[in-house]
Amino acid sequence: MRQLFAAGIFAGLVQALMVLGLSVAAIRHLGIDQFLPVENDAETGGMGVSYATLVAWSDILIAVCLSMIRTRHVDLTARRLKDGFRRLSPRDPDRAASSLLVQLSLTSIGFAVLAMRPPPGFVLSLGSTLGSAGYGALIWPATMSIGIAAFGANAHAALLAKHLHSNDNVQDLSHIAGRGGSFQDS
Repeated sequence: MRQLFAAGIFAGLVQALMVLGLSVAAIRHLGIDQFLPVENDAETGGMGVSYATLVAWSDILIAVCLSMIRTRHVDLTARRLKDGFRRLSPRDPDRAASSLLVQLSLTSIGFAVLAMRPPPGFVLSLGSTLGSAGYGALIWPATMSIGIAAFGANAHAALLAKHLHSNDNVQDLSHIAGRGGSFQDS
């Protein structure tokens, strides 16, 4: 089973290293107290943006970009998924690919939604145990972004597997086009 999700495992590990580096740099530069959860107040018109929100957006952006990068792990996972889809449903492997693609994409979107929400109380109390609730405010979006990267990379691999299968059914039509393999008028 681990072989079918190698892309997600790799992307999740890389994302973990990325958010760890980002969080350490942010804490060293700003101090942990800057990441304490803030309440929107009347003076700012409810438009207060904390550093924790900015770091959460950064975590999400990095995860989305990381999941869209085509690596050898994504290609390998796509080939394995393609074989699995053919074994699962020899007549219509695109159906299995589409189902997995939708499920992985929705899971990744769900993690993004959770990352933008305030951290749950138990995460803030965990951060307080570490010394400041600000740690909890950083841990929550970082953890959710790992899920975004992992499930997003697997969705990328499922999309490639579906594309690989679709291309197997297409015949090479370059001989019809004539010179240069192009359908454009000369």
